[in-house]
Amino acid sequence: MVPATPGLYLSTLTFVEDGNADMVGPMGLVNLSKRRKTNEILDEIVRFQREDYYFALLPAYQSCLQNLQPLSEDERYSLAVQRWESYQASTGAVTAKDDE
Repeated sequence: MVPATPGLYLSTLTFVEDGNADMVGPMGLVNLSKRRKTNEILDEIVRFQREDYYFALLPAYQSCLQNLQPLSEDERYSLAVQRWESYQASTGAVTAKDDE
């Protein structure tokens, strides 16, 4: 079994929750269809959580990840600015500030 992607399930649950009324019909009955769909998604998540997953160890990758030094807030900001400027240059993207 392939591991699940949590973001996909969160998006689907959000879509079901936001895209369907809690109550339906003129008498305001509980929307059982919405509840069933939510339950199906949650059952699938539980099924994936019960499954054991075995991944091959990759020592070179483990070593690299374990030895990473976190960037400071200033370093992250500088890197973000550099990448944004590079993106703008390569795509011709403009910001609201550039339009003034």
